[in-house]
Amino acid sequence: MDLESLTPSPAAGFDMPLALLTACHQRILHFCSMLERLAEHIEKYDLDLQATETAKLIYKYFSTAGRHHHEDEENDLFPLLLQHNNDLAILLNQLTETHRQLDDIWAELQPLLLDSDLIIGNLDQFKAISHRFVELNREHIMIENRELLPQAAVLLTNTENTSLGRMMARRRGIPYS
Repeated sequence: MDLESLTPSPAAGFDMPLALLTACHQRILHFCSMLERLAEHIEKYDLDLQATETAKLIYKYFSTAGRHHHEDEENDLFPLLLQHNNDLAILLNQLTETHRQLDDIWAELQPLLLDSDLIIGNLDQFKAISHRFVELNREHIMIENRELLPQAAVLLTNTENTSLGRMMARRRGIPYS
């Protein structure tokens, strides 16, 4: 497993929040692929230093950027969209429910990623939980990319996009210029 090839490419800036959310989706899919490869790597080669470091990277990403991404959507994007089109409520509630399901699966996965002895002792469980997490993320992102973000691109005004970008930057402690 070559960790350099697993580094995601740079993303759009906060001045383009919908593009940034799309880029976040790409990074989530990237880290999901890393998670799949991690399970395969451990099965073949045991939990070596490279696998341990990869587990830490996956943990760090989903514990920070992944969490921020859900907050960006639920706290900032979804309310803006509802102001324009209340008919989106069903879709937004479904997406929020999927976030809760992902959070629940993540709660099962976290301890395994943090403790290499737990992965080795529960490799089948790790693989099963990882698979659920990856598949649900892929389905969820497909819906957001196909249904949510195209509607957001049409509905949000320039002022709302600027506000969304500012809120996303603030959440991460990054100055917005």
